[in-house]
Amino acid sequence: MAEFGVVQQHLTTLVADGKRYNVTIRTAYDGIEHIGRLFFAEAGENGPGVADHSAISGRTVDEAVSLAQRLTQDDLM
Repeated sequence: MAEFGVVQQHLTTLVADGKRYNVTIRTAYDGIEHIGRLFFAEAGENGPGVADHSAISGRTVDEAVSLAQRLTQDDLM
């Protein structure tokens, strides 16, 4: 994965209230660490979706993505 710039990766798809939502993580390097933000977008929509308020950080992009992949469906709801 890239060390600089924004990296986006699909994590999972959630179903809530009969709708499907794609969950992605967008990770960017801030000069010290890689900061990941979760985004939730309704399946079929082209927009960026809604950003989660918290961040997931890691020493590398892969570490931040790995931490996000550990989140369960209940954690994401």
